Amino acid sequence: MPSNALIEDQYRDSAKLAARINLHRKYGAKGGVAGVPAELAPAPGARVLEVGCGPGRIWRELAERWPADLAITLTDLSPGMVDEAVRTVRSLDRWQRVAGQLADVCALPFPDASFDVVLAMHMLYHAPDRDRAAAEIARVLRPGGIAIASTNGEDNLTALFELGQAALGGERLDRMAAVFSLDSGPPILRRCFASVDVRRSTDVLRVTDPADVVAYLTSFAPGDRAGPEALARLRSMTDQAFAAGAGVFEITRDTGFLIARKAS
Repeated sequence: MPSNALIEDQYRDSAKLAARINLHRKYGAKGGVAGVPAELAPAPGARVLEVGCGPGRIWRELAERWPADLAITLTDLSPGMVDEAVRTVRSLDRWQRVAGQLADVCALPFPDASFDVVLAMHMLYHAPDRDRAAAEIARVLRPGGIAIASTNGEDNLTALFELGQAALGGERLDRMAAVFSLDSGPPILRRCFASVDVRRSTDVLRVTDPADVVAYLTSFAPGDRAGPEALARLRSMTDQAFAAGAGVFEITRDTGFLIARKAS
């Protein structure tokens, strides 16, 4: 889970996260690499926990495919995110049993074997102790339960991060994702689960609006603290990148799911 400083900076509410999500939703294929694999839909009446739920947007997609009688618990360290997620899920008018709770994935406040499914969507790289987080997720799953964790490959969005580094400084790659990626995550989960499968997909975002790139790169450090000179440089270099691509900036996306099953 994010530290308190990260919650205040990035995850107090969904405003900064929305700029990053927008790039994927606007230019990524619907139901593509961002979609939870269809065959992983839980059984009717299942108890589902989402850790690090953020604003709960994944449930808009799941409403089309997951049973209507699930018991859903949404958790995050950010009160603003929990409140927004609960509102989002309830507004879908599909599930009647929806609860929100502040919770740390490294110390989940639930008894053993409380859930049939645990979702951890692009968040385990924020956990200060990934091994402890994996152990806690395994503990609260019933025997035979499943954990679905989405994350990225270590070269995900390289063109975007390289542009950001050239204009603003910062990391050339997504350093945060590397600590729990599609490559580094499976060994962590295998210490707690009977099996771990990797579902990986690569596609290309063909971005046509430079403003979307600027919004993404200014939604986190160092872009969110950049002064006028740095912002002007970012806009200029972004325009150059689009001109070089005849109005299109291509960004390779490498993302997917780790599917961990607890022993029966």
